[in-house]
Amino acid sequence: MAKCSNSVQLKGKLDIDWTSGELIVTESIKDGDFKYSLNKLLEEFNGKNITLSIKEEVSIATISKFNVSSETDGEQEEDLFKED
Repeated sequence: MAKCSNSVQLKGKLDIDWTSGELIVTESIKDGDFKYSLNKLLEEFNGKNITLSIKEEVSIATISKFNVSSETDGEQEEDLFKED
């Protein structure tokens, strides 16, 4: 069966104002910060069958940031994310 797909992709920081119910996504790029109303974008899909996916992206520590001791005997767990 033939299908037509309509999609929107946003990548940025999500800010939710629970008092007003406003959902704002702020995209930061080299040209500046751009704000989008997630409420208005979702309105376009109201009443339609959708697939919704949300993904969080965070930086992880590099090997040089790990605090691993060569003196342990293997019985103690090391805190691999401990700040120096």
